[in-house]
Amino acid sequence: MSFSVRRFNFAGAVLSLCLFFISVNSSFSQGKYELNVAIRYDMPRYEASGNDATFDPINVIVSIGGKRIINSDNLSTRYGYGLQITGSMKLFKTDYIKALGGFSFTQLASKYTVPNENDSFYGVRLYVFSIAAGLQVNPIGIHRFYPSVVGLFRFNEFGGETYHFAGLDFFVVSPRFGYSAGMDLNYKFSKSVGMSFGMRYNYDNWLNKQTAETNFSDEHAINFSDLQSAANGLTHDRRIVYVSILTGINIYFK
Repeated sequence: MSFSVRRFNFAGAVLSLCLFFISVNSSFSQGKYELNVAIRYDMPRYEASGNDATFDPINVIVSIGGKRIINSDNLSTRYGYGLQITGSMKLFKTDYIKALGGFSFTQLASKYTVPNENDSFYGVRLYVFSIAAGLQVNPIGIHRFYPSVVGLFRFNEFGGETYHFAGLDFFVVSPRFGYSAGMDLNYKFSKSVGMSFGMRYNYDNWLNKQTAETNFSDEHAINFSDLQSAANGLTHDRRIVYVSILTGINIYFK
């Protein structure tokens, strides 16, 4: 099956990642850098969530509330997971405020069993690759135990599909802009290693929503529309929002 699908710009992402770690390396000697590597469990909210996906075995289509995902009222994802790498650097020669930069990958998904077929599954998968920048505020500075408040502005590349064994309808998506905000509790085991536990509120298509009314020659490549209009069949905007619980390792460079 051939289809036209926008793919992540992995070459640009890899180049950005290399530049990011070069800047990290250059700041080791300055004693002001921290690296956090965390895994996340994501809980979809608003239009990102749902449990009303159905599968039509005759036409081989996944529908959500009786609509194809091109104009469904929600995206019918039920859970998610992700990985994020975040670096921080002191501002104003103090531990109270740090500049943040990082990368993350998120998958929101759902998995349903085809009636009377226990080994046959269908659902929705939505992928988000993000490059982010922001601030971290440590109200009491950095001690053995300390809280931190985090806010990030994110550039998001999307991909996704409905599936039954293999993909069925594939999303064609332009970049979106969003934000992530939350709080961490941090504990230092030593001068160089610690751990963190936190929560985030993520809104991945806060800016640059699209009506996406372009038609494609391939019926399996569909626009990801998230801004309601009279032409695209949406009854309201579709927000990609999820709450994350995360835990990670902090590495402190002195």
